[in-house]
Amino acid sequence: MSTDAEMAIYGKAAVYLRKPEKERIEAQSAPFDAKSACYVADVKELYLKAKVLKKDGGKVTVELLDTKEERTVKEDDVHPMNPPKYDKIEDMAMMTHLNEASVLYNLKERYAAWMIYTYSGLFCATVNPYKWLPVYDAECVSAYRGKKRMEAPPHIFSVSDNAFQFMLTDRENQSVLITGESGAGKTVNTKRVIQYFATISVGGPKKDDSKGSLEDQIIAANPLLEAYGNAKTIRNDNSSRFGKFIRIHFGTTGKLASADIETYQALITTNPYDFPMCSMGQIAVASIDDKVELEATDNAIDILGFTGEEKVSIYRMTGAVLHHGNMKFKQKQREEQAEPDGTEEADKVAYLLGLNSADMLKALCYPRVKVGNEYVTKGQTVPQVIEMNWKDFEISQLLSKIEDEQSLGSQLQKKIKELQARIEELEEEIEAERAARAKVEKQRADLSRELEEISERLEEAGGATAAQIEMNKKREAEFQKLRRDLEESTLQHEATAAALRKKQADSVAELGEQIDNLQRVKQKLEKEKSEYKMEIDDLSSNMEAVAKAKLSRGKQAFTQQIEELKRQIEEEVKAKNALAHGLQSARHDCDLLREQFEEEQEAKAELQRGMSKANSEVAQWRTKYETDAIQRTEELEESKKKLAQRLQEAEEQIEAVNSKCASLEKTKQRLQCEVEDLMIDVERANGLAANLDKKQRNFDKLELNQIKGEVDRKLAEKDEEMEQIKRNSQRVTDSMQSTLDSEVRSRNDALRIKKKMEGDLNEMEIQLSHANRQAAESQKQLRNVQAQLKDAQLHLDDAVRAQEDFKEQAAMVDRRNGLMVAEIEELRAALEQTERGRKVAEQELVDASERVGLLHSQNTSLLNSKKKLESDLVQVQSEVDDTVQEARNAEEKAKKAITDAAMMAEELKKEQDTSAHLERMKKNLEVAVKDLQHRLDEAENLAMKGGKKQLQKLESRVRELEAEVEAEQRRGTDAIKGVRKYERRVKELTYQTEEDKKNVARLQDLVDKLQLKVKAYKRQAEEAEEQANTHLSKCRKVQNELEEAEERADIAESQVNKLRAKSRDSGKGKEAAE
Repeated sequence: MSTDAEMAIYGKAAVYLRKPEKERIEAQSAPFDAKSACYVADVKELYLKAKVLKKDGGKVTVELLDTKEERTVKEDDVHPMNPPKYDKIEDMAMMTHLNEASVLYNLKERYAAWMIYTYSGLFCATVNPYKWLPVYDAECVSAYRGKKRMEAPPHIFSVSDNAFQFMLTDRENQSVLITGESGAGKTVNTKRVIQYFATISVGGPKKDDSKGSLEDQIIAANPLLEAYGNAKTIRNDNSSRFGKFIRIHFGTTGKLASADIETYQALITTNPYDFPMCSMGQIAVASIDDKVELEATDNAIDILGFTGEEKVSIYRMTGAVLHHGNMKFKQKQREEQAEPDGTEEADKVAYLLGLNSADMLKALCYPRVKVGNEYVTKGQTVPQVIEMNWKDFEISQLLSKIEDEQSLGSQLQKKIKELQARIEELEEEIEAERAARAKVEKQRADLSRELEEISERLEEAGGATAAQIEMNKKREAEFQKLRRDLEESTLQHEATAAALRKKQADSVAELGEQIDNLQRVKQKLEKEKSEYKMEIDDLSSNMEAVAKAKLSRGKQAFTQQIEELKRQIEEEVKAKNALAHGLQSARHDCDLLREQFEEEQEAKAELQRGMSKANSEVAQWRTKYETDAIQRTEELEESKKKLAQRLQEAEEQIEAVNSKCASLEKTKQRLQCEVEDLMIDVERANGLAANLDKKQRNFDKLELNQIKGEVDRKLAEKDEEMEQIKRNSQRVTDSMQSTLDSEVRSRNDALRIKKKMEGDLNEMEIQLSHANRQAAESQKQLRNVQAQLKDAQLHLDDAVRAQEDFKEQAAMVDRRNGLMVAEIEELRAALEQTERGRKVAEQELVDASERVGLLHSQNTSLLNSKKKLESDLVQVQSEVDDTVQEARNAEEKAKKAITDAAMMAEELKKEQDTSAHLERMKKNLEVAVKDLQHRLDEAENLAMKGGKKQLQKLESRVRELEAEVEAEQRRGTDAIKGVRKYERRVKELTYQTEEDKKNVARLQDLVDKLQLKVKAYKRQAEEAEEQANTHLSKCRKVQNELEEAEERADIAESQVNKLRAKSRDSGKGKEAAE
């Protein structure tokens, strides 16, 4: 926490940023009881300070500090309080108890002290004071410059400066997100952030007196946008109605370079039911001075560099829009046609837009619509006058722009692809050169290492004989020559690589700049294209809304009816299933009763036989046991009453079955009624669909051709939906009919069962009790069997799951077994390969001495082949040079042929001019001939009067003129022939030029092939050198192995000799002992 002296740099803003040190110490030294101090939830104030008095279970009794009132609240409504040292804390993340009450209390206390900025971890929370505070002046900006977050009080300038410093140090883009509800202060804080960046990163002085500097333009961009986009809300009289995504560009040194609004999304609505809200706006707001706002807007326009003419155009367009809203139209009586209700506002709009008032009203009220290949003037209502022509114009404009943008985008894509292909070719060439250079460097290192080894060998050998010395000199001379050749080739390759690298870097830089430019153009075009697409989507959605308005309501009604029918059908299906289940249970009970009845009949026969015997005995003993008979009679009467009661219960069951049959009959009738209603609804839906089709056809005649196709497609989809609804209703009807049939059959079966049961009831009077008991026992047995069946089913499911688990485990075991078998096979193959390698190594060790000589001979042959390849390379290079020279000669011939063609074209043009001149002379002579013919006729008339000499003179003059005409005609035909001849000559020269171009292309292909051959020869030479190096390395390896084997053999031989000596000594000692 800074002292008062450190806060002095903030000037007047110090009191509004951080309280004096004395006040902070006094506030922190206040008495505090951490156990009892708390916050209590309140309905009005949200939270109040309190002190805990006692706790009883889940209830807490507290005393409010302000009113000394005692309250009993739940334990969850009591929140702990932070110590006084955390009061008005600048970063709420440092609190001990971070709860909602503590956060709100801290913001409230700081707001009461006019400290509106508070940190919360990474965020900076701001409370709008609704008054101007002196915390944004130049002194405050300079105080926050270059300070870390914890070194200064909370402020939007601190957040902005930290983002600026992170951008300079990390070289990464930074973002400052400002969000909140209406009236929270987003626009003001955005202005202050822009002001801070413009102040701390001034790029230089003004370049033009007619407009402001770049910093002033960035600051002035926001007021101009707000002048057209702000509106009054509940908490803010001048609230921005759009979101701004402002991107500010800085140079490498942190100086301001430029700025642009990347995204400009107006908060508009496309719901037509929201448009009447526009008429509810307030024209006069007490807190806004229109004069001051207009002056600020005018000043912003000047700072942004708009010319006077552009500014006047802005005002004229704005006034035209305002007057356009005041234009009124009315409906013609008994006509579907709109007409203007007064022309005063229309005249003003036409004057401001530079239009003719009558033409503008005619275009609005009587628009021309293109139907097919003709334009039709149609009458419209007031809303149609306002909308239709504008939509047509906008859609056509947007479509033309989109076509232009697409063509330009395709051209840019082609250029980008060509440049990318060029870059890939250059990169491949660079990679090839790098590989060649690496290979040459490797060869150079190998040769140098080989030379060093050979020199060491020669030094070790010491030049034992003169022949060896001469051979060493020759080899050294050869190696020096090879070294010089390698160094020259290395230098040449390095120079070539450097030149290619420089050329490639230049071309890559140039192509990179071109690609960047094309990418920027592409991004701009894609952005404009997306904007146009969004506009087209909005327009098409508006147009579709007109087409869908009537269909959607009908569709919703149909869908609701269909859903209701579906629900009813589901209910009927459920009732049917319940009835079927009851019927099945009744049938089951009937079968059980039938079986019991048969058993009872058998028991009855036995009882009758017993009764016959008993009657005989009763007759014998009646007189003797009369009193006993009376008692038996009473018991029989009681049994008879019981049987009558059971009979009554059976009759009640029959009545229940009859009531079920009656309910089924009612259900059948109700379903038939619903089917009839469904058929009526389907017919009504078909009628509505036909009416909608008719209305749609009438509407399509007035719509655009593009929208017509879409509406036809959607109508086809609606027809398909209607057909689907018909099919579904037919299926529902069929299913209901089948249900009714099944219910009729079940009812008939029930009636038959009823009759049979009525016939059987008379015989079941005596055995009913016994049958009931057996039925109860059968029910118990049935329940037991069902429980056993369920248990068996569970066991079966468990067995199936266990079987599946066993199958999966078996499959896993099979897979593992396969993997183990494969691994065993691989190990066997590796073992066999190791055994073969061991045998091969032993064989190589045996043949090592022979291979050394063979490798030497191969090395010499490879050197000879290398020299031969180099000579072939020189020859191929000369052929390439000759081919290039031939190509240049062919190109010069082609250029000469082109110049000859140009000369011939000039001569052809001259001949054409001469022919035209002769044609004009011919026409003049024809005119003269006509004139002379006229004169001749006059002369003949004169000759008729007596002038024969004059007639002869005129006839001779006519013959001369005719001869001249014929001569001119011959010259004209000759000129035409010459023109045709020159044209043929030009065609021949163009054909020859094309042939020369083809020859040049063939020569270029030949040059490319020769270059490929040269590269192949180089590659062969390099491979031969690599093979020689590998042979030399193998030779050295074999020599080392041979030497090691000889050493091991010497060691083994010495050990064998030692063992032999020891054995001899031991044998001698034994003999001496014996």
